[in-house]
Amino acid sequence: MTANQILVDDYFIRSGSLLKVTSVSATKVNSTINIADLTEIPVTQAALLAIGFILEGGKYVCPFAHYINVPLDLSSFNISDVSLKMPSVNNIQNIIKSITKQSLTISEEALKDAALGTDLIAPALLKGEVTSTSFEISWAAVAHAAGYKISIDGGTNYSEPQTETSFSKADATPGTTYSIKVIATAAAGSGYRDSYESSALEIVTLIPLTAPTLVVGTITSTTLSVSWAAINDAIGYQVSVDDGVTYGDTQEGLVFTKEDAVASTLYNVKVKAIAAPSSLFEDSPASTGEAITTLTPLVAPTLVEGTVTTTTFELSWAAIENAIGYQVSIDDGVTYGLTQEALTFSKLDAYPATAYPVKVRAVAAPESIYEDSPSASILITTIGVLFSSVEINSGDATTLTDSVSVAFTYAGTPTHYRLTETSVDMETTPWVAFVESPVAFTLSAGYEEKTVYAQLKDADMDSAVKSDSIVYSES
Repeated sequence: MTANQILVDDYFIRSGSLLKVTSVSATKVNSTINIADLTEIPVTQAALLAIGFILEGGKYVCPFAHYINVPLDLSSFNISDVSLKMPSVNNIQNIIKSITKQSLTISEEALKDAALGTDLIAPALLKGEVTSTSFEISWAAVAHAAGYKISIDGGTNYSEPQTETSFSKADATPGTTYSIKVIATAAAGSGYRDSYESSALEIVTLIPLTAPTLVVGTITSTTLSVSWAAINDAIGYQVSVDDGVTYGDTQEGLVFTKEDAVASTLYNVKVKAIAAPSSLFEDSPASTGEAITTLTPLVAPTLVEGTVTTTTFELSWAAIENAIGYQVSIDDGVTYGLTQEALTFSKLDAYPATAYPVKVRAVAAPESIYEDSPSASILITTIGVLFSSVEINSGDATTLTDSVSVAFTYAGTPTHYRLTETSVDMETTPWVAFVESPVAFTLSAGYEEKTVYAQLKDADMDSAVKSDSIVYSES
């Protein structure tokens, strides 16, 4: 076959391929067709048979060959297995017209479809989950497809065919754009050819936020706290106290405090920064865990009441293990004294007949695994009588009669009282058995201001002297 008998855009059948002439070398009359001059397009046996080729002697022969004035001389080809030149589009149209007496327009694409099969439909890609290091895509199954080839670089390179209708990449680079394309592939002999590339699906992997750096705050037996600096682009933070197994609700604050911790318990605290939904960022990795062990409270002392007098009292307790000292409060824990090492406490300036709610706590060493004990409590009441005031006739300014009532304000349990209008005579005034307050008293003769002096006592002490005045008036 000479070069003059071969034209650009002629088609040839080669086993497994449809060859199209793209250029012809005419330097020699009998120049041969070089393989580089032919565009190879996969073709199926079923497609060739479907358009009327006949398999003879292991080669496909076109029944329309007698209409084509091209001698078949395989020895003139470098392609050893070319069997026959395929009719051109125009020749096929002429052949059909000569047979059917009807005109028919056939496009080059139709010729390819006839020889090679119909294009499969290109897959429509759907984006799935995207993280900083992975992404997923999927597509609906394409009718008649045998598999799918995937490109993540915009079609430059494609994978080997797969049958699954999804693809995931688990080793993606954070903050990177991937251009995904998929081709549906046809099975040999199916009568179909591979689809065109799908429309590119652009996927941008997320950028992870920076993990917070934790600073441990106050630790007690029942509480712990951590804090951290704000993370750029974070909308909040989630905290785990169980080494990242579970996280709490998102919070905006930069401090976390656990108020219901258990004493002597290890908590592994982690914090992650939270990214806004549908943003370019993803939640940060969890921070480095902070292993925090809550403190162990010292045992509260057991208080033992000692000697109690009208103006003093004592108490003591046994030593508490791991305590470096003790603090005492005599106002029910409102204020505590300085730390002392002694196991006793004495108050030497107490008031008689006064209740003192005493608390004692064991003190732990700073920076140790212990915390101060709960306070132990004891109520100590001094003995004696605390005489606060005396009042004549409920505080009236005057009286028209010499008979008055005198009321006492006191603490303790007085056994006797005495009243006089002359303070210097108090020591010689006899005691009267005390039953209840007020008591009756008769003023001395004479209309004038009278002052009554009073004193109480019990078995332990005589109280201080208190007085009140009233005007004894004739009218």
